[in-house]
Formats: sequence, structure tokens, C-alpha cells
Amino acid sequence: MRHVRTRRVGFVAAFLTISVVAAACVPPPPPSETWSFKADQVTAVVGNDPFINLFGCGGAEGLTQNCFDEAYTINIWFRVKVGVPNSAETGVVSTRSNAVSLCAQNRSSCSGNPTTRSLNDAQGGRVNFPDLQRFDVIDVLANQNAPLEIVGSWVWAMEEDLAGTLNAGPIAGILKNVLNDTIAAGSLPSDLNDLVQLIIDNLGQAILLAGSALLDAITSILFGLGDDVLGSRFYIGLGVKGDLASIVNAVVPDLEGFNTNLAFVGIPDVLGLSIRGLGGTSQTFNNQVFNQDGRHDYNFRFFRN
Repeated sequence: MRHVRTRRVGFVAAFLTISVVAAACVPPPPPSETWSFKADQVTAVVGNDPFINLFGCGGAEGLTQNCFDEAYTINIWFRVKVGVPNSAETGVVSTRSNAVSLCAQNRSSCSGNPTTRSLNDAQGGRVNFPDLQRFDVIDVLANQNAPLEIVGSWVWAMEEDLAGTLNAGPIAGILKNVLNDTIAAGSLPSDLNDLVQLIIDNLGQAILLAGSALLDAITSILFGLGDDVLGSRFYIGLGVKGDLASIVNAVVPDLEGFNTNLAFVGIPDVLGLSIRGLGGTSQTFNNQVFNQDGRHDYNFRFFRN
């Protein structure tokens, strides 16, 4: 498992930058909000489907299955509160029934058809996280045991073929158990670097356990994974705002090549991992490359409702 190296910034040291007067004020608990995560756009750069079709290309999308790429995602979403036992929740949103057809940029034979599509909520796999509290520095000063919440999605970029796709429910269950056994059962580290490493290490454990589960389900591998996988990425939001979100976003880097060459455990390569403090009204992840087999580029976004 790859380890992250960030500038070591202790939470306590960061809090001392806030004035004593502000620290002396005891604010009310922050309000509960609903945040969402979805894909906003996809571009087919290098086609995944083979360029073989008896009907030719350039016609109706339904007659040109292997000329166009039918792009969709599987979002294995999760949320957990640090140090709050059994607080983990997980689930799956698949957009397979709303896959969008794209003509890849490297194919001249279907020119005139879109290479890029904007995605609505159904096509973008929107996931909602209601009742999320975001804490600023002064909120944590007033309540050192504030339950920091972590939300996110393990996104699998897919290309639809005629066969079925993976039932990701068991993987979501494994992820929930790992989060409950680790992050929910632990405590909030005093150092931001330690918090980031805690998240990364335990997600890595979940990845390997998920791969083992897929190996056990040999029929799923042979018959259920008929669709093609272009890779996966993690997108993680921390329930922080204001100065605290600025600190997180200034010192936590995105990771590329987070955990690759995972075909032997039956899951897509994890091409990257991004962590953001949920400051402001949105956090974006643009030009995200999924290129395990072909290449589809996505734009994703966390946003407040």
C-alpha cells in the first residue's frame, strides 16, 4: 500500500492561529446539511469497444454497439464518523441503465457524433449525503470530541457490453465492515498527516478484502463481468469548512497510481485517490483519467444542496 507524505500540520497547532477572543466564544453546533457527489461530464478519448460491426458506424446508436463506447459508472459510496462506533454506511449506485454513447476521439469513422457528454443526475450516479455536519476550527475548539465525518465514493469507470455487470453489493458490505472496525472504532488523530494515512491504510485493506470476495465468487467473474472496466478512483470529502477546510486542501495532495495491478484479485486498478475538505459550496475533480482499457475522462463534483 502506497503511503502518503504530506506536510505535517497538527490540528492543535492550526487552531492556535485563531484569535483568543474567537476561541472564547462557544458557538452552537453547526447545522446539518445535505451534500451530494456525482459525475458531471465524460469524454471518450481512446475507444474501448473493438471497431467491428456488421451495421457500420455513424448510424443509430442502437445499431452500432461496437462503434460507440457506452460509458457508465459504479459508485460504491460510503460515510463514517471518526470515533463513533458502528457509524459506517455504504451503498451502490450504478448508472448502467443510463449509460451514454460516445464516439471516441481516436475514431474517425463515427465523426460528427459526440465525444463528450454532460451528465444529468441519473447518468452521473448522484449520491446524497444528508445530515452532514461540517466543522470549522472554532467548532472543534468548543467541542474537542466533535465527530468528524468522512464521506466519499469508490468510482468504477465502466463500458457497457451485451453481458451483465458486477453486483457490487458484497463489496459495499466489506467496505462497511472495514470502516466500522477501524475508523469508527478509533479516535481523531491530533495530526492531519496521521488522519490522512489512517484513511488511506484502511481503504487499502478494504480493497484487498473486496478482491478476495470476488475471487470467491468465480461465477461472477466468468459471467457477471461481461462489461469492460477502465479503472477506479476514490473521492473522499471531510466534514470541515472555513479555515479548517482551507488547511486540509492546502496540505493534502492527490495520489496517482494509488494501488495498481490488482487484476489478480479481480478488481480494477485504483488509479488515484483524492481527499478534499468540503469548504464553500462545492469541490471539483476535473479531467480524471481512467485508462486501464481504453480511456474515458470524467469530471466529478461534491456539492452542497
